[in-house]
Amino acid sequence: MKTSRQNDKNLTRLLVQIIMLLIISAVSLTGCNNTTDNETLSETVEVDLRQANEPVEFIDSEVTATDNFMEDKNVSMQPYQTAIPCSSPILTIETSVREHFCDGEILNIRYDEISISGDGFEAVAQAVSKWNKQDIEQIEKLKDYVGYTNELSSIVDCNRIDNSVISFKQRWHEYDGFTYYRGINFDVISGKKLLLADILVDEEGFNKKAIEIAVERLQKIPDADKLPSGYEDDVAYDFTNGILDSKNKWYLDAYGIVYSYSNFEDTIWHGYIPNYHEDIPEADDERTVVNSYLPGNIAVTIPYEDVAEYIKPAYCGIQNVGAAKFSVNETVHVNLSNKRVYGKTSYEKSSDAELIALDTILITIDETGSEENIINKISITINNRKETFETEAWMRDAYLLCQENGSTYLLFDTTFADHDDTTYLYDITNGGITKNEELRFARIIKPINANSFVLQEYMTVFGTYFCYATYMIDESTGKLLYPEMYYTDAEYNNITITLIRELPVVIYGEETTLPPGTPLQVTALNNSSGTAYFYELNDGLEGEFYYTIDDWTIRIDGFEESFYFDLKYGG
Repeated sequence: MKTSRQNDKNLTRLLVQIIMLLIISAVSLTGCNNTTDNETLSETVEVDLRQANEPVEFIDSEVTATDNFMEDKNVSMQPYQTAIPCSSPILTIETSVREHFCDGEILNIRYDEISISGDGFEAVAQAVSKWNKQDIEQIEKLKDYVGYTNELSSIVDCNRIDNSVISFKQRWHEYDGFTYYRGINFDVISGKKLLLADILVDEEGFNKKAIEIAVERLQKIPDADKLPSGYEDDVAYDFTNGILDSKNKWYLDAYGIVYSYSNFEDTIWHGYIPNYHEDIPEADDERTVVNSYLPGNIAVTIPYEDVAEYIKPAYCGIQNVGAAKFSVNETVHVNLSNKRVYGKTSYEKSSDAELIALDTILITIDETGSEENIINKISITINNRKETFETEAWMRDAYLLCQENGSTYLLFDTTFADHDDTTYLYDITNGGITKNEELRFARIIKPINANSFVLQEYMTVFGTYFCYATYMIDESTGKLLYPEMYYTDAEYNNITITLIRELPVVIYGEETTLPPGTPLQVTALNNSSGTAYFYELNDGLEGEFYYTIDDWTIRIDGFEESFYFDLKYGG
């Protein structure tokens, strides 16, 4: 018996731990002071079904070093006093778009909505929720700047999530070209928003070493010759006076502590203000920092291995379970043994001997071939073992995945020409290098968790170019569990298809037909049951119809989709 869309979704929720949504809504308003409180065009689908606790109120101001988010006084607020769990939180990210109109002008506001789930991580789930809601509230207030700029966005990427820390990189962007970066870091047990001092055992020693490394690395970046004399003093000033730390300019990945700058950004930024309303005190305006002389975003990474003696081990790279962004052409140290040790962590000083005992992972890219036919040689080196392959594509993103069962994976993707993306999954447990998966026409999309990730796949069906799906890694085989549900980009791109003949459908559990001329958006596909979910634009109805797949071709009652629909791909 055919089930309704809601019943089918409920069944899917019981079977799948993580479901992906990358649905963006654009809802028009009239008047300058209105906000977009309307429902989105299609219902929200959860990325992760184990949601955090009930919503909490907005926080009134930016969190300070002493804020702890916790109402339960029995929970320690000192990250270094807590035991390390043998699992990591699960991250959910949904992206929303709002349109604001005034006197013929339009302002697009885009932001990410974030939630954390998982047993034992209630404190950090609450902390992240409060911070994220405050951030959304702040950007929504900027709707009054319609007419000054066309677009404002707050995009968040998670560069590390494990059983010690959640580390976000946030990008505030104004369409006219001003971009601001900051890091937001949380302890996963206490929920405390971390300052750099919270993860260090020797702040003075760290500052001295970090200055040395930062200056050396800045000398090697493009256009470093354009830096004014004395810029080393500017870098030293910023590190030693804690400006970067207090303004959340750092975040963590698999390789180290990353300090992120943007071109012409002042170091006194306390939060986003559009450039035409900035009022920088004269004393601060006179002092220009090093990044003002360099193009684009600048990231300076302080490797864990170079400052390990100054950092609490729980934060010095992934210890047990988690996922982190991997730096290409940088050697990452990690324990690849499937016998990782759990429990309370010792915070004695690390030593070079301890670091050398860890496994080393390195991904390198060498450009070969002729100028007309460039070939990239991608090499994966684990300790003394090396695997290399050549491709026309360029490396995009790479991640290290450390799972609860002790397995370790490298996940990365490459891109070449339009839609010619490929995603790779390598098993590197115990130092081996085994390619478990190679998926053509697929690229990695946030969020990335230890055992699951989202892929955008090139799939020209029902008027859309792309579909999105959450993949999980089978714990026993290390292979991917292929998803049943794929979500289209129809709503994101406002893509509609129009019926050119009568179509049998099910709407709210009742079988019926839709007449020719009906506009639809197909929002999701369930390849297992052959069910396509749609939103009918005239009356706002939601329903489903059924299809089969034959030689990668979708058919309805034996006919290709063009028999029923007027298709306009990418419209």
